[in-house]
Amino acid sequence: MSYNPYLDNYYSKEAKRQGYRARSVFKLKEIQDKLHIIKKGDIILDLGSAPGSFIQYLSKIVGPKGFVLGIDIQKIDSINQKNTHLLQKDIVDIVPSDPDIIKVLPEKIRSFDVITADLAPMTSGIKDLDHERSIELNRKAFEIATWYLKPNGTIISKLFEGSDTQAFEQEIAPNFSILKRYKPKATRKKSKEWYLVAKKK
Repeated sequence: MSYNPYLDNYYSKEAKRQGYRARSVFKLKEIQDKLHIIKKGDIILDLGSAPGSFIQYLSKIVGPKGFVLGIDIQKIDSINQKNTHLLQKDIVDIVPSDPDIIKVLPEKIRSFDVITADLAPMTSGIKDLDHERSIELNRKAFEIATWYLKPNGTIISKLFEGSDTQAFEQEIAPNFSILKRYKPKATRKKSKEWYLVAKKK
């Protein structure tokens, strides 16, 4: 569907109609429809989960043999799915072999097939400052990926466009075989956000 002035309202209404908590789910869905990254049985880490639409969608894809761990600094209302677990935690505080993470993972699982990171800083309205904060959040997300993402795993991460974007991509590029940029149609027209898909760690 090409962009038109009614799309913002369309995606909000569609999210409500389908029972999703936020329109952002359609951004992930578009990436998944194109790349088929997430598979049944996958173990997924979702960073910046609130209000939980990504987890709702991911839990359906991975099915009963998969698992989705959602982490956010804010409390997330229960998803009511047995293959999910919600953890209230600042991602800045995540460390290697983090006990809060290890204790809730399925038995013998210590890493993830895919990490999704729909992270957004508390925006100030100052473009350069918001971009800088977005880069720092993503830097932490990719650091977490070095500890918890399986070999050949994928991370899908949201960034705000700005002067440091290219340098950040160059910084993480040696750790992945494939880097792709996506700006899904569900993204608001005026938004500077886009998604970086880093594949084959």
